[in-house]
Amino acid sequence: MTYHHDYAAFDRLVLCAPFMLEEMLARGAKVLERAEHTAPFDPDDPDGEHYRDAFVLSGGIREVPTRRAYARIENTDKAAWLVEYGAWNVPRYATLRNALDAASGSVHGRTYRALTKGTRFEPAPPKPRKPKGTPNG
Repeated sequence: MTYHHDYAAFDRLVLCAPFMLEEMLARGAKVLERAEHTAPFDPDDPDGEHYRDAFVLSGGIREVPTRRAYARIENTDKAAWLVEYGAWNVPRYATLRNALDAASGSVHGRTYRALTKGTRFEPAPPKPRKPKGTPNG
């Protein structure tokens, strides 16, 4: 017996199904919640706009390159690029990247550290390196 995968049916019944869209939006909501919780906040911000209040969740069926359900979290704050990537005098927070761990539902690794270290993400300690000048053996 030979299996022949029906791509059109898989697309319709799994990748673009209503249950898959619901699942993507539920995972997106978890990421959104984590991002809002861990985003930097300055109550004395002179313009009154706060990075943590500008996150937006959207979702739907993506058509290109392949059809599938998706969820998208973005930040509409004008300083979002600086907060995410930093600059020479601005620390990099990488709030959205670090919040992606919430989509897995895992409590291990970075997610666990982010939950236990407060609202600011703290990366893993660096791995020990071999001292220079030691032979590889």
